[in-house]
Amino acid sequence: MNNKKIIFSLSLLVFVAVLSVSGVNSKTKPYYSGDAIIYNGNLIVGSTNMGVAELFKLQGKNLIKAAEIKSLATSQSGDKDDFYDLALSEESNKLFIYLVDGRYIYKYDISDLAQPSLVDKIKDNSWDYFLAIDKIGDKIITMGAKGVKVWNKDEQIINSYSLTNKKHPYNINYNDNSDYIIDVDNNVLKIFNKNSRSFVSQTAIQSEEDHNRKSFNDLALGRLYLADDQALKMYDLNGSLITSFKHISTRGYDVDGQADKNYLYFTDGYGVVKFNKDNLKPLAWTYTTNLAVNNGWAMGLKVLNQNHKDKLVVFNNSSIIVLDENLKLISYIVATEADKQPQEELFLNLDKNRAAANSLISLHGGGYAVREELIITFANQVYSAKTDNIGRFTKIITVPSVLPVKTDIKVVGKYSGQSYSIGFAIE
Repeated sequence: MNNKKIIFSLSLLVFVAVLSVSGVNSKTKPYYSGDAIIYNGNLIVGSTNMGVAELFKLQGKNLIKAAEIKSLATSQSGDKDDFYDLALSEESNKLFIYLVDGRYIYKYDISDLAQPSLVDKIKDNSWDYFLAIDKIGDKIITMGAKGVKVWNKDEQIINSYSLTNKKHPYNINYNDNSDYIIDVDNNVLKIFNKNSRSFVSQTAIQSEEDHNRKSFNDLALGRLYLADDQALKMYDLNGSLITSFKHISTRGYDVDGQADKNYLYFTDGYGVVKFNKDNLKPLAWTYTTNLAVNNGWAMGLKVLNQNHKDKLVVFNNSSIIVLDENLKLISYIVATEADKQPQEELFLNLDKNRAAANSLISLHGGGYAVREELIITFANQVYSAKTDNIGRFTKIITVPSVLPVKTDIKVVGKYSGQSYSIGFAIE
């Protein structure tokens, strides 16, 4: 493992340790960042916080793990390299995911989430080490040890800027339509002019800890919104403070929202706040520390628009949660503890494989994650179950009241994404 990768890994360990100090006591690996997109009317969420690329899909009110992609690169120790970041992109009616693991950029076609297909694998000849990636329009943006690079759709570098944030490259905010690149480097807000290739300003902010922190650049208003560890702040693009609003937390993370609306959202660990863009006054808020599951800590935030309404994806330490624009919970998925991984091959058994409607049958299975919530679909009915301490379960279910038909009983693990089906005849 090279020195750059060691530095990045150590900073992540420090970051996780600080979460515990901040009141988040969890044995799970934290979800703290990722991306989300609306594709063919479906909400798709991705994160690389577990080292692999995990993809989730909102099905009804259930956020289900739909796919997992591992890096193809191998480190000097012989282990698979971890992915550091991802970006989701719709291109020509297809869905793609871009990934970086340090040395390489990967592009997968994930239009069919069940079958990710590798499209390309790119290595920069200058021996850059890629730590973050974004996809803006038809351009790929990488943030690495050698600065910010802009790639065209033919995967050629068409521009580069000597701006680096090796500990938290996530904090670099690149907008293709702006003359500025925004970076939050520990306790300094940096505004970089693309044309002069120099910093316009470097402004001190309140930073109790060095962590992921994404700003929001409103091009129409010429304003920059940032949540530091003391207050929500509004700046002009010269780095001058316009106004601020002190929030209740000692941490500030992401600001995001739709540019054409008069409000935005920010995360402060304790939860999510919806605020007025003109005066920063809160319009609504929700606490996420115990929303859906315990040990929540709202960090990464992605705001999407679907049917003229906002959907918020919050990377909430022990879970990923989806909220509506009124900050009401739509769905969530829980981070899986390392010792909850499946311990055997998937299997399902029935005490009988045919029965009349309204009969009781016994479904038994295993190979799922330990103490995992399960979603069972059978004809037009949905049931739930939970596995035991070795990933097995038994569930007595009622045969749905439908006309005689041959169908499947499908069981999906809500954490692991493991799925298995067994045939059944309703008489």
